[in-house]
Amino acid sequence: MDPEKQRFLTTLAQYPEETATAEYKSGITFDQDDDFGAKLIKHILGLANAGGGYIVIGFKEDASGKLVPDSGMNATVSGSYETTRLSQCVDKYLASGQRVELQVHKIEVTPIVYPVISVQGFDDSPLFCGREFKGRDGKLILKEGAIYIRDVAAKTVIIAGPVQFRTLLKVAVGRRQAEVLNQLRSLFTEMGLSLPPGIAASPNATSDAQFREWSEKQRAIAFDELVKSRKRI
Repeated sequence: MDPEKQRFLTTLAQYPEETATAEYKSGITFDQDDDFGAKLIKHILGLANAGGGYIVIGFKEDASGKLVPDSGMNATVSGSYETTRLSQCVDKYLASGQRVELQVHKIEVTPIVYPVISVQGFDDSPLFCGREFKGRDGKLILKEGAIYIRDVAAKTVIIAGPVQFRTLLKVAVGRRQAEVLNQLRSLFTEMGLSLPPGIAASPNATSDAQFREWSEKQRAIAFDELVKSRKRI
């Protein structure tokens, strides 16, 4: 892991605060067959459909609602979270042919080691829940066919309205833009060109404007070269 990412993940554990991209869960051993494990899987699907994010294990809310280290967090709990096992468990609850991209990092904030689950956003299409899971109370925790997403209120919900659809659409468009830029980058590299550093970053309104400006400049340069070559003939 590169130092910058290590510092970022450590910050998540040092200064816990739930956001649209960061979820905090109690220090409970992972088991795909219990309610906690099913809820964790739901949050992973929601983050993936919202473009990605992080889940930090080992925190709970105190009486005032502030996130504090869970006294139940120990080496056994931390050791139950591993990348391969967690990925395989999540994949079992996805629609056929789909899989999630995630990685479990172990972040030490002495003397506790916190598992931090890094979830990647979906690539080609949103992730669908492929099977249901009922909790001990008989209520559905995971619903077959549902598309879960993380909303701006830091909650994982089933897409059921225009706000959630807009979030999903924004992620999908961003993924498509990234794909187009990667294709162009490969093409320009073959031609001996390269995209400016700012454009190589994640697509957004600024990078789109930079790309259009850069494209116009390249077209103008090419046109000038064509005019000059004709004059030399």
